[in-house]
Amino acid sequence: MTQPSHPSSQFLPYLACFVQRILPARTAVIRSLSLFAFVVGGSFLIYPITSRMPMLGWDWYFFFSAHNPSFNIYSPTSAYPPFTSLLLDPLIRLPWRTALALLNGIALLSVAVAAWLPRRSYSAVVLALATPPIWFLLWIGHPDGLALLGLVTGFVPLALIKPQLTIWSLLRTRAMAFWTVAFLLLSLALWPGWPLSLRYATFAHPAAFGWTVTGWPVVLIGLAMLVGAGSDPYRLMAAGCLLSPYLMPYNLAVLLPAIGSSRGTRRVVLWQQPGCLSSAWAWEEGPGISTSFSRLPPTA
Repeated sequence: MTQPSHPSSQFLPYLACFVQRILPARTAVIRSLSLFAFVVGGSFLIYPITSRMPMLGWDWYFFFSAHNPSFNIYSPTSAYPPFTSLLLDPLIRLPWRTALALLNGIALLSVAVAAWLPRRSYSAVVLALATPPIWFLLWIGHPDGLALLGLVTGFVPLALIKPQLTIWSLLRTRAMAFWTVAFLLLSLALWPGWPLSLRYATFAHPAAFGWTVTGWPVVLIGLAMLVGAGSDPYRLMAAGCLLSPYLMPYNLAVLLPAIGSSRGTRRVVLWQQPGCLSSAWAWEEGPGISTSFSRLPPTA
């Protein structure tokens, strides 16, 4: 006579299957760590170049490096998750020009690597780096390149420093969705109710073109794109951009690696679009650029 099996013994195979599904393979972990080390290490190697690039770094100096005491990344009106300052802290502690050069190096290499990976195409890398959004990003000094690095390597906390851009791609698979939700729940345990603080965040900017500016029909286009995006991370982010109420032209830099997945005429068309969409920002920001240099110290 056989003894009835214990309920826990029936549950264990399902648990083992679940763990196997959500844990990345060893090769995937090694690949992600290698990419992360390549990009971060490479930013130090190209530092002699990025440190001499004539980039303004306005937002990095005043907002992220907290040289503006009334409005910075630590302010209650900041639109960034509370863990962002922890992840940026190693850079923030450096002299601001040094940090900006390293940040820009990470952005350049993140876009280059992400554009190269799909088809191992160096022409895609050249085209991705020859678009206005990446240079607008370097000019203004925002950490979107770090968010892209988090997305490429699967490091969820780093990707979520720009949640309005990356959240859609992080939900593309069950495993990524699990770790994204798990991290968000952990962040809520550490900083209870932090999403509610976004009610006090400052989003207004004359160059912003989210759906609150362009109109609600854009949301319908974004929803249609989201349905047809499948599991492609850049299609999901492109749809998410249209669903975001606040979007800046330099945010489109995270979409540039999509050039690497295309071929022929389509690649050229994709290369041209970011420039067309970003021209309004250059027109809007241009008058204020000439007066900005005098308000930034050359080194600090």
